[in-house]
Amino acid sequence: MKGMKIKVKVMGTLIRPFGADEFDYDCPPAATVRQLLGALKYEPRHIPHIMACVNGELRHQDHALKAGDSVVLSVTVGGG
Repeated sequence: MKGMKIKVKVMGTLIRPFGADEFDYDCPPAATVRQLLGALKYEPRHIPHIMACVNGELRHQDHALKAGDSVVLSVTVGGG
């Protein structure tokens, strides 16, 4: 099964999986944001706190990715 290429950008204090802020990544067809985060080796306990914008729109982690998507990852920030 052939994978699909997406663009990934990592923002803020989130760990850079390949030491770079931006990179292309091959993932399985119809992979979800959550599956992408797991494939990038983020710890399961951290995954619920990572936000993903896909093609400029905030998406739930169950969102299925498509070839050519641009994904921006960042951590949720709280304060008061």
